[in-house]
Order: sequence, then C-alpha cells, then structure tokens
Amino acid sequence: MAGWYILLVLTGIFFLAVQFVLLPKILVRLRYGAVPPRGRGRETLRESDGKSVLYDAPSDVSHVIPQYTLSERNGEKRLQCRVSANVRAISYDVALFNRYGEVFKVLNVRKDAVNSGYTGEIALPPETEYISIYLPAAKGVRRGISAPSGKIPKVRFLIYITVFVLSVFLSVCLMRISVAHIFGGLYAEGFLMSGYFGSVLSTSLVVVAADILFALILFKVKNRKRRRDRHAKH
Repeated sequence: MAGWYILLVLTGIFFLAVQFVLLPKILVRLRYGAVPPRGRGRETLRESDGKSVLYDAPSDVSHVIPQYTLSERNGEKRLQCRVSANVRAISYDVALFNRYGEVFKVLNVRKDAVNSGYTGEIALPPETEYISIYLPAAKGVRRGISAPSGKIPKVRFLIYITVFVLSVFLSVCLMRISVAHIFGGLYAEGFLMSGYFGSVLSTSLVVVAADILFALILFKVKNRKRRRDRHAKH
C-alpha cells in the first residue's frame, strides 16, 4: 500500500513540473530558441543615479557597431551604440535576455540616426539583464548572424506539444492507477477496467486545453502589464 502512496506523490510532483516548468519553457523556447549571450563587458561606470556598462560588440557586428552601453539610471534601462565613423544611419536588431538567460523579446530598430558617432538611446524593459545585437542584410554592410525571428517552427512545435500531451496523459494514468489501489481495495481492478482509457483520455485533453488557455491568458496579461508600465514611464 505504501508503494501506491509514493507513486501518487511522485506522479503529483511530475504533473506539477509539467504544468509550471515544462509548458512555460516550451512557450519561451519555441518562440525564440536558445540564443547564447553576446558581447563582452569591458568597463562599469557607477554614478549617483545608477550605473553604465560598456560592452565590446562581437566580431560579426563590430565592423559597424564596435561597442555599446547598457545603462540603468533611476530604475530605467537604456541602450546606446557607438558606430563606425562612416555610418550616418543604421538598422539593427536587439535580442533582450532576462536573468534566466532566456530571450523574452526582440527589438527591431530601423533607421536609427547617428549623431557624433552614437545612436540615440533606446528604452529597454526593466527585466532586461543583457542584450545581443544583430545586423540585418543591408547595402554595403556585411550581414552577421540573424536575430531570433520569434516565429514558431511547425515541426518543433508539433514535437514539443506531443511530448507535453504524452506527459499529461502519463501523469493522469499513473494518478488514476494509484488512487484506484489506495481507495478501491479489492475493487481496484474493476474500477480501472470500467471505462479506464476513455476517462483518462478525456481528462488529459481537458487538462491540456486548460493549460494552453491559461498560458495564453497569462502571457497576454503579462504583455499588457509591460505596455502599461512602459507608457506610465513616458
């Protein structure tokens, strides 16, 4: 009997991990993929109202953007790039990383005018920890590595969703088996044989649909809050 309790507890832990760890990771990785951090910190300047960190840009963009600065003053984070002397306007993409090393957003900066060798400052979301800069294809500019597009690859989406659905189905199966043996006693086998597969399948589908709906609502609410916070600052 103790074994069924242990199985129920372990299955419950696995089920919660699928809901609150696997699904959010899937949604983040499907959107932007795993992108390594870019740039190398060169110097940190601490000021009364915050700090600025100077980065050397990676080699694939350094011929146009040799350095960039991430500053945080009065709780606001900003990006400014130093560009080559012959550049008067520039277009570039910026991947934003959070503290977990995940890309949560990509900014597409188009036709940023250059003044005295520097671009204008760009406001960044407060959760930005570091960034990665990419140059799109342009006349007279050597193309570097492409920025994450944010588009979901269909094949990878199907693979991840299949794994997620099977994980939920397995969790529901094991929990039903455990509950049947804990509370069913001598009638456990009869309880399991009575419409077992159909009830497990329907329960799993309801759970999956509820999970996906909840995740979409959560992301919409979070994005709305980000936009509201950003407008409040301006």
